[in-house]
Amino acid sequence: MENMSDVLLVQNTRIEGSGYLGELLKEDGFNITSVNAKHEKLPNKDFSLVIILGAPESANDDLPYLREEQQLIKNSVEKNIPVLGICLGSQLIAKTFGSNVYSGPKIPKSVYCISLAW
Repeated sequence: MENMSDVLLVQNTRIEGSGYLGELLKEDGFNITSVNAKHEKLPNKDFSLVIILGAPESANDDLPYLREEQQLIKNSVEKNIPVLGICLGSQLIAKTFGSNVYSGPKIPKSVYCISLAW
């Protein structure tokens, strides 16, 4: 790995960013490389952490950029690089390792406050 504090943030839609998670990572000294997977090529380097964000698509959609993300997940895990999936990202992790991904009964529209205890 080039730098143990390099984080790859994979965005799947322009409206989903790193938010508070990105702020926390930056405060802790991490360098974040953000890539919009629909429009940019995924970097060909190792990171200390890979975070894959959400989008309206499903892991079941047969889209080239989602297949590339699944390959990134597989390669990262094989190298013992942690991968965090949020929303679509978690679906892609599950699908990459053989799990079935199903549609839920409705689209979640709730907002919850969470407290972080460090």
